[in-house]
Amino acid sequence: RVPVVARPAAKRKDFKEVLQILEKEQAAAEAARCLECDLMCSLCMTVCPNRAIQVYRMDPMKVELPELRVEKGRIVETGKKTFAVSQHFQIAVFADFCNECGNCATFCPTAGRPYQDKPRLYRKRSEFDAEKDNAFMAMRSRKGWKMLGRFGGETYEIAMEGRHLSYTSPLFHAVFDPDTLVLQKKKLTRGVTDGYLSLDPCAAMVALLRGIRGSMTYLP
Repeated sequence: RVPVVARPAAKRKDFKEVLQILEKEQAAAEAARCLECDLMCSLCMTVCPNRAIQVYRMDPMKVELPELRVEKGRIVETGKKTFAVSQHFQIAVFADFCNECGNCATFCPTAGRPYQDKPRLYRKRSEFDAEKDNAFMAMRSRKGWKMLGRFGGETYEIAMEGRHLSYTSPLFHAVFDPDTLVLQKKKLTRGVTDGYLSLDPCAAMVALLRGIRGSMTYLP
């Protein structure tokens, strides 16, 4: 027999009141209902009344990002940091269609809030600029693709063009190999004498752009 929590008791005077004993066959049937959310869930997409939530597929990604620090006005590498995306199926939100009804939060089996937590894609630059965090715009350029992202009230940009990936942050500009994210060039664009420089926004935008450009070809 397997003890499982059935439902919260009205008054939790005794823990035994919230336990239900299942036979082995019943426990196996309950376990078979597991959504395996670490592989694929997409329940939020099915309950969205506006089709604002969409699923996209991407190849797993794992790269070693350099840790950067400014010392005496120069960028130096101080170590490595692993950035990884392991799930094939990911969720994105078309912000133009989302009215934040909360359905996705109600039905999320992991107590998430997809309309807030998942990457929010914008089509209008004015609405994108009005957001402080978690806002993205993907667009085609003459030589490839570009993406803008808002983090901490600042705008960041990546451009995948040919065999180069360029990244522009409020503090510095960098060029990477587009496949491995090996750093090739780096240059400060604002007067900074000391402090750390994060490449997390760059990696996040690269992962998002790789996924949506491959499986969301219908994006305007």
